[in-house]
Amino acid sequence: MTRRYISITFVLLVFAGTFVAAADADPLVVMFYEEGCLACEDMMDLLQILVVDDFDALVVRYEYEDPEFGQLLSQLSEVYNIDVPNATPILFVNDRVFIGGPSSPDPAYGYGSVESALSDTISRSLRSGYESPIARLPQVQLRRDLPRLALLLAAFLALAWLQLH
Repeated sequence: MTRRYISITFVLLVFAGTFVAAADADPLVVMFYEEGCLACEDMMDLLQILVVDDFDALVVRYEYEDPEFGQLLSQLSEVYNIDVPNATPILFVNDRVFIGGPSSPDPAYGYGSVESALSDTISRSLRSGYESPIARLPQVQLRRDLPRLALLLAAFLALAWLQLH
């Protein structure tokens, strides 16, 4: 009987741990693009060079004109304290927003182009860790914390059960 409860507790811990790992898999780069946009294609080429190791996990793309993602763009714009841009590509990376192609000037960076600023931001983020733009959305934080809370609860219940038996 005791082995059964220990096995169930172990399964719960592994299950909760799987959710924690999945919750931490948020992208570094959120990109909004338009079909046929040459600057967007140039930006994709640059991103493939900058995040070559795990491109599919680190970069997510959304069609700018797709109404399904319009709300996401509005929410990210609000979190990053900018007006919703009307030009593409739009990239949210860690704590920065980049608008325009790789050769566009980047006034927030102080010098150079979007390419220089993006390269610096991505390399710094990959070296020292990053917070996904998606994780900055208010409702996402609670959803991200739930698996950790479930893991903590499962561990607590396992310890309490072991104390009683």
